[in-house]
Amino acid sequence: MEHSTKTRKLAEVLDESESRAAALAGLAGVVSSLSEDEGSVIVTANSSKETFELANSSLNNYRNISGVSLSLLILADDVLNLTSEANMLAE
Repeated sequence: MEHSTKTRKLAEVLDESESRAAALAGLAGVVSSLSEDEGSVIVTANSSKETFELANSSLNNYRNISGVSLSLLILADDVLNLTSEANMLAE
């Protein structure tokens, strides 16, 4: 009976770990798309409206990348903890 419960718990932990790993992959894709090279933008007092808009877009992308990076760190920590728990259950 104990072996069956342990096996079921291990399966649940591994399922959760797989789900978190998939979320990590998805967020990594978001970072990749947000960080595509748009080229450097130099803004001067005489820059056009389009140049300012491009600079603002780049700043917004960096802000979004920062937020996504925090989510990646949290999910990575979750996966590490779940993997440790699964290893203990497997012993």
